[in-house]
This record gives sequence, structure tokens and C-alpha cells, in this order.
Amino acid sequence: MPPLRGERVSKGIALANFDSRSTSDGFVRLPLEDLRIVSWSHLLSALDDGLRLDTRRLEVQRRISGFTEWHSETMSGPLSLGWDWLLEASTSGDIACARAGLPRTNLMLTGRDGMDIGWYQNLETLAWVIDQLPWEKVMLCQIQARQAGR
Repeated sequence: MPPLRGERVSKGIALANFDSRSTSDGFVRLPLEDLRIVSWSHLLSALDDGLRLDTRRLEVQRRISGFTEWHSETMSGPLSLGWDWLLEASTSGDIACARAGLPRTNLMLTGRDGMDIGWYQNLETLAWVIDQLPWEKVMLCQIQARQAGR
């Protein structure tokens, strides 16, 4: 089972039951049942480049988009998990963040039989993992720090 919201998200761990292998197709394979013990760390978040140009021309930007990348160091090599996001400000000033679409990754999950679970199921499972991470707050902090440093 994947990590739950509020569980610790930290850098690299040694996975005791980690029996994956990096292959010539570029994927690092991981048994589905071991996904819960992978710790994800924020690597970077940024606004889409096209948006930066639009933002200069508009006084009020109510909807922005960007991307974020998270990683995990494992004994089999680095795992990468990235996705696009949307941030929308309501007229009352509330901010809502949402993952936009399916993630990008070098991780392929395998079933109990050791076979890949399939690309679509893999991405849907990793999307669920993303939705459990506290990524919105981490991403917002980095975006605000970058904008303040301009």
C-alpha cells in the first residue's frame, strides 16, 4: 500500500524487501506491495515557461500551471516521479492546487508474478500515490521563494 497523507516524506531509504532491477528499457522495477515503503523527496517545482510570458502581460492571473519533480534514492537506483499541476485562485482569494493528468516516471510496478502491471495501471497507481503526498504545500513554498528571489 502506498504512503498515506501525513506519513513522513524524506530522502533515500534502504529497502529491505526491494527486489527491483534497472533494465535496458530505462525502467526501475518495483513490486507493487513495496511501493508503500518508498520515501519521496521534492526535487523541484516551477511555472510553465509559456506562463511566465503571459503573466507579464496580465495584471491578474487567476489560473497558473507548472510542473513538479520528486525523487527517491534506492539501492537499485534513483526513482523519478513528475507531474503537471494547476493552481487556481478564487475571487475570494482561496487557492486550489490539483494534479493535471497522469505522472511521468522511470518506475514500473510489478505484480506478485514479477510481471509489469501495465503502463496505464502503473500511472494510475502512481497518480494515487501523488494525491497522498503533501506536494501542494511544498510546491507552493518553492514557487513563492523563486518568485520572491526574482
